[in-house]
Amino acid sequence: MAKRTNNHILEDKSRHVFNEVMPDNWVVRDKGKDYGIDCEVEIFDKDGNSTGCLFYVQLKATESDKKYTIKNVSFKYEKIAQFQSYNTPVLIVRYSHYEKKQYFSWANDIISQNNTGNNIIVKFLDEKVLDIETSEKIHDYVLRFNNALKGNFRLPIPTFIEHDIYSDKTNIEAQQYFKKLLTKNNQYFKYVRNETESILQLKIGKSKVYLSLSDIQFSSIAFETENLSEKADEYYSDILLACLCIILFNLNKTEIANAIFFKNNLIRILNLREDFLKHFLPHLLSGDYCEKVLDEIEGIFDIEKDNYLQNISLAILMASKSLNNEKQKICLNFMEKQVEYSTRRDYKLGIAISNYNLGNFHKNLGNWREALKCYFIAKKHNRNYLDQCYYYSDLGGIFFELKKYRISSKLYEKSIQLNTDNLMAKALLGDSLLHIGDYKSAVEYFDEFLTEQRENNRIPKEEWYLKYFSIKTLILSGYPEIQFRNSAESLKSLELNNIEQAIDFDMLNGDAWFQNALAAQDNDDKLQAFVSFVMSALFKKENMFYWVSATISGIITTEESFLHVVDIIKLAYFYHGEKYIDILYEYTTKHFPEVKESMMKLIGNILTEINKPSFTFRVFDNEFNYETHQI
Repeated sequence: MAKRTNNHILEDKSRHVFNEVMPDNWVVRDKGKDYGIDCEVEIFDKDGNSTGCLFYVQLKATESDKKYTIKNVSFKYEKIAQFQSYNTPVLIVRYSHYEKKQYFSWANDIISQNNTGNNIIVKFLDEKVLDIETSEKIHDYVLRFNNALKGNFRLPIPTFIEHDIYSDKTNIEAQQYFKKLLTKNNQYFKYVRNETESILQLKIGKSKVYLSLSDIQFSSIAFETENLSEKADEYYSDILLACLCIILFNLNKTEIANAIFFKNNLIRILNLREDFLKHFLPHLLSGDYCEKVLDEIEGIFDIEKDNYLQNISLAILMASKSLNNEKQKICLNFMEKQVEYSTRRDYKLGIAISNYNLGNFHKNLGNWREALKCYFIAKKHNRNYLDQCYYYSDLGGIFFELKKYRISSKLYEKSIQLNTDNLMAKALLGDSLLHIGDYKSAVEYFDEFLTEQRENNRIPKEEWYLKYFSIKTLILSGYPEIQFRNSAESLKSLELNNIEQAIDFDMLNGDAWFQNALAAQDNDDKLQAFVSFVMSALFKKENMFYWVSATISGIITTEESFLHVVDIIKLAYFYHGEKYIDILYEYTTKHFPEVKESMMKLIGNILTEINKPSFTFRVFDNEFNYETHQI
């Protein structure tokens, strides 16, 4: 007989108490667990007309009588990020059964949150207790949120200044100071005394100011305050305008942001506030003003030392794989100037670093031999690269692309010996060994990599799961552990329709595996067909239909095969994007209509989990020390 737990009873109690304080004309609905929230509330006016305003609710109940437990709730970082990603604001409600009170905080209100690494502590205050009187404030908040999200505002933007209630004390001096600056910049800001009339909010803390565009995602910026005086007016005016630009950039109001940025010469703030770089430069360097920004940056470089701004600029440029020919020339010219500056001063470390950056740029564009040349010049001017794990890892990647697999494997081995910070190193070493034909060692390294990174969801593992599964299965089925690959003879055999011989010459012949899969299908050997389709897709990545075939085969084969379908879908989408989905849909509609709907639903759920790839770069302090960053 089923038994209700205390937690279930407490959850129901908190939901009942919440419903009681909602106005009668508001509608509370349960929400599916896929959203990770408990319910949604639709706001109607007193005449029963929908206002178009919705908000979600996450209920957190406790029976504790401890003040800290009542007023603080820990969430996984990913959960808060999920709440903040919605286009509907999420209200977090803390029900204290001991106090018979409901505290609340908005998930997008970053000043109520304390980041502790993997977790975020959401704080609740006595000033924020949910009752029937707070419904108007909730409506105002949701309305402001919606207007900001839709971009329903124009310059000057209505701006409200308030005390940060999470700070220990009110800073009246700072509030007056920033009100003066808002008035001085009245072409961009319109100071208002009523929060409900505002779109932008300045929250003044003890030593920090938060700018928030009604808490919509990516709109909250914070900066430290000190020495507020007339002498600092220009600096803090620039900071305010810079923050406004960041918010506008993030809302895709690029034209307005660029106009404010260049009219007020905010390029100078980049050299003073390195923490703003990651916000500004991706927009400025990827847009139509790329050349102008680089010219401006040139003017503020200090060529007597290595410049953080320079390195950040280079990194962002290198992170872009969609540079057109014109921008490639602009970037190339910019980087070659850095080589020239260091060469003119005969500064060995500068020559090495600027050439290494140039090599990274060529590598990112697929110019493998040019990248290799730059790395060798860098090593010539700084022999300390020979002691750096990343040097061997970077070279290993280039030699792999040049099909020098044995050299690549030795370089990855050296990088691992030097305690590489490249978490993918063992997978990449395994891939090099795989292409040499040492399948047994490759599988062992794939296994080590997957075991070590099992809990790390920030790096992609789909390709390595599939390679481990397929190669391991083939070895267990009697295929060789080591093979001297002969691609030319393999292709000749395939042309003569001798599939088995083609695979005997080269186990990484994707076309041969596709033909083998079709033959296995004719013999109703579903597992052999599935493994063969996976091999064809992995080693003929550019053939989109091979990925479609592998997906369908995994879905209609055994349960064991189905476990790998998620990896196939993610990897196929990574290589081919929406075209893969379109062809898969068309093929399924024609040949397997009975699984079409369930498959497309599965794909929709899977693709929301894909992590965007990041780009890693290094900023050097000297020959030995550097900081690693990701953008």
